[in-house]
Amino acid sequence: MNPTDIIYIAHGLERTRRRTFYSLLSFLQVHAGDSAWFSPHVFTDVPEDFAALEGRCEIHGLSQADLAAWVGDAGEYQNIAKLHILAGRTRSFVFLDSDTLVLRPMRSLAEKIGPDTSLMQVREYKLGQRKEFAELVRRGAEFGVSGETWMYNSGLLGVHDSNVPLLNEALALATKLRVENLARTAEQLADGICLSRRCKIVTAEDAILHYWQDKDSLDDRLDARFASITDKQAVADCISGNGGSFFNIGLYGTATGFAWMMRWKMLLEMISRKS
Repeated sequence: MNPTDIIYIAHGLERTRRRTFYSLLSFLQVHAGDSAWFSPHVFTDVPEDFAALEGRCEIHGLSQADLAAWVGDAGEYQNIAKLHILAGRTRSFVFLDSDTLVLRPMRSLAEKIGPDTSLMQVREYKLGQRKEFAELVRRGAEFGVSGETWMYNSGLLGVHDSNVPLLNEALALATKLRVENLARTAEQLADGICLSRRCKIVTAEDAILHYWQDKDSLDDRLDARFASITDKQAVADCISGNGGSFFNIGLYGTATGFAWMMRWKMLLEMISRKS
């Protein structure tokens, strides 16, 4: 069986590349004793920022010409480039956003990916619950949506190789949604719509910490702990645990940390009731 590709995409801001580097480290640290099932890849416009991960991760260079062509009519919406890259994959993959940390083993989660099952990070809300989607819902028949359509977060996205062509459909849909200004988060909406046409979508909110609402706070905490990791030996020490755990970065007092702790509290309570 081919390994599952673990995909990261980091272009544009230096801060995005730093976050991606930390997320990759967290993934490798959590899976230090179980590495046979995955193959990490990072797509970036500054490959040298990931040189310390050479040999542990396949690094793919992105040209500014390609990025500009991919974004095209979608203007400044960079997630369109993400769909161009993912739609070109030939193997099953798990994509992880730059502002994520992997906090528990993901092998069993990745094994759920199949011809009839895709992964997305979390189910957030129905379109009808948000005023910003009123025009899209009004034109629902045109786009195959309704007020009952769920928005899924694509901070984690897992797709079987047989379903990768659906991402070309998502690319066309996301571009149209952005051009017509119908959805700010067009890429993840299009992912959920197109994948759900063929697949059950399984969420993975307990697999990763997605700190999109706490970027500034956690950037500082991550830098304080891990910014000194700039060479292969430091990477090896970090993966072995000598550089500290990514979970122990001082989440207390952040919205992300509170949400994470509440999810685990609820899970533990459910387990207790069942036992």
